[in-house]
Amino acid sequence: MSEFVSLTKALWGYFDKPLAELPEAVRQHAGMRLPGSGQRDNRAFVLIPWDSILPDQRRCVALQWDCNNDPANEQERRRAWNLQVKCSDLEREIAEVQAAGPMEISLVEKRDLLSQLQRDLASANQELAQVVGDAVAEPVYSSGAPGRPTSMGFVLEEFSRRCEEKTLADTVTKEADSLKSWLDITHEKAPPLTSKTIKNKISAKFRTAKAKC
Repeated sequence: MSEFVSLTKALWGYFDKPLAELPEAVRQHAGMRLPGSGQRDNRAFVLIPWDSILPDQRRCVALQWDCNNDPANEQERRRAWNLQVKCSDLEREIAEVQAAGPMEISLVEKRDLLSQLQRDLASANQELAQVVGDAVAEPVYSSGAPGRPTSMGFVLEEFSRRCEEKTLADTVTKEADSLKSWLDITHEKAPPLTSKTIKNKISAKFRTAKAKC
């Protein structure tokens, strides 16, 4: 019987990449490769294609595949799955609070609640990384290794989500400051970015997004 290889570990650091950019070694994982003649199709992303979902959703699918296929360490796998669900729930709560208007919640309450939710999310993400494996957690926060996401990748993903949900700040300067605070809280171990760096990166897309509002 061949040794089980976690799909989550194999994909760690690549969840933000399109399918075509995944290394061949990753694409040949049992949870990714096409089945041979007479073999059962055990791919993780058949019903939910890789390129049609967000990085966090891809990680969720990979964890589910591990839960269904790893013959050992079931308790640890279930813990990882529960943490992933917790992270998703916290992200949804953060989005709901960010979208709440002044008639629903005061600015002070909104700021305090967002701060607490973001701390909870950072803690849950850190615990999830430890469960998945400390050895694979660090590449997520590398700042230059080929094929690995950088801090800016996290920021741009969050910025894109805010564009889609139309929750951008009034000015690009305020938005850059907000994204810097979000990065510092949610990904405290990631290489830091300045507001100016973020502003330079998002300025063009910010103008386009605000023009559509």
